[in-house]
Amino acid sequence: MAALLLALIVYDATVSISMSRTVDDAIVATQERSRPAQLQLTLIDPGCADCPTLPDVARIKQQANVTQETTLLMSGPGSTAESIAQARALIDQHGITRLPAMVMVGELEKAKLQDPVVQTKAIPFVDANALTTVGVVRAVVLESSCVQCFNYSSALDALRGSGVALDIQHVAAPDARAGIAAGQWNVTKLPALLIDASLSAYPDIAPNLASQARQDGSYLFTPDAPFEDPTTGEVQGLVNITFITAPACADCYDVSVHKGILSRFGVGFGTEQSLSAQSDEGKAMLARYGITNVPTVILSSEMGMYANLITVWQQVGTQEPDGSFIFRDMSGLGVGTTYLANGTRSIVTEAAT
Repeated sequence: MAALLLALIVYDATVSISMSRTVDDAIVATQERSRPAQLQLTLIDPGCADCPTLPDVARIKQQANVTQETTLLMSGPGSTAESIAQARALIDQHGITRLPAMVMVGELEKAKLQDPVVQTKAIPFVDANALTTVGVVRAVVLESSCVQCFNYSSALDALRGSGVALDIQHVAAPDARAGIAAGQWNVTKLPALLIDASLSAYPDIAPNLASQARQDGSYLFTPDAPFEDPTTGEVQGLVNITFITAPACADCYDVSVHKGILSRFGVGFGTEQSLSAQSDEGKAMLARYGITNVPTVILSSEMGMYANLITVWQQVGTQEPDGSFIFRDMSGLGVGTTYLANGTRSIVTEAAT
């Protein structure tokens, strides 16, 4: 009986020890799974001020226990012959082609990282072999002395907003004219915007500007109108506008609305005059062009230089044999527009289609 009791005691102790070990092993396994991976990071910094930083660095620091972080500068203040040599060795060892880059050593499998190397995918970047920056686009703005001419600031802002890194040079109008005369730039209109072939590094943007591309891969942008002739300094494309008013119609639409609409199409204006439809000069204008609806506007022939506007104008007006443009279709101003038709008060009831 004593032997049986002793056997039971030994069995219980063995089972308890075994269960304790199993629990301890499970705790250790759980702790190991929850323990963040230990990594050592080496950042290769090419010293490119325009290049975005690697977003992966912050992400990996959140996921892993980074026990060592080293930055190897390849240029600029802080770079040394030793740091450059170490960076070059890593570039060659791992076949790195784009900088900045990061090399990781440690528990990669635990961190669920298949590749020990992270290279930038952003533009601009530094070519790791040539150590040249790719994707910083040089833009040259040749200014004009024409205050009403197109301003390229909005276009450059749009490129920046699309992620294009720009190096912009502004050339004042006198220097631009002198450079064109000397053959430095093959440009016939001012202002002009020249963008170098580096834009091809942006595959989502460059194809959209293919119509402005030149044989050397660069891009040239000039306005349809108005523009300054760099040879003569003469400004071309300013549209003279004549408002024909209807004083007898107190609630007729404000004819000056046309100027605001045309301005949104980039039209630059020269001289402006306002004529009453009841004046002798106004009556002569109405008779000359067969105008029956007033108020209206008469625009000089220079408006024909605005290619993007002519198609729209054909829906609401005419171009006369002398080149002038006359607004005629009041429905183009929208329902509720009040005007005089052959001297009779009329209201637009249906918008133009």
